[in-house]
Amino acid sequence: MTDADTFFGAEAPAGMQWHWEQLDPSRLSQPLLAVVGADSDTISPVSTEGHEALLRRFPQAEPYVLPGATHLLQVQNAEDLGAALTDFFDRHPLNHVPEVAFQGGSCSSVPAGCQHGSSATHPPWDGW
Repeated sequence: MTDADTFFGAEAPAGMQWHWEQLDPSRLSQPLLAVVGADSDTISPVSTEGHEALLRRFPQAEPYVLPGATHLLQVQNAEDLGAALTDFFDRHPLNHVPEVAFQGGSCSSVPAGCQHGSSATHPPWDGW
């Protein structure tokens, strides 16, 4: 966990401020890979429930159940996760990043703020 400071100092607090209703799923057309550990329910049903909710909310989401993993997917089964990600990106290469107009107010209306100041465009898959 070499980047724990970033996770606990920035990413986790931003995630705690996130609400599903902030995202209009119809604005996203990019494919999504929705990964859940096969053994996640041994820890909590929240992981499976969240996975199912994500699949309902985003029809373009591709489900993937990672064998031999609970919540720490990349630690518990890095090899199979890497293979699944490689397969996904082989099928959906990121060779063009279109920009879309930001709709919904200023960058400051985003829970974690905006990384690029007052720019009026954001990549279309980042939940804006």
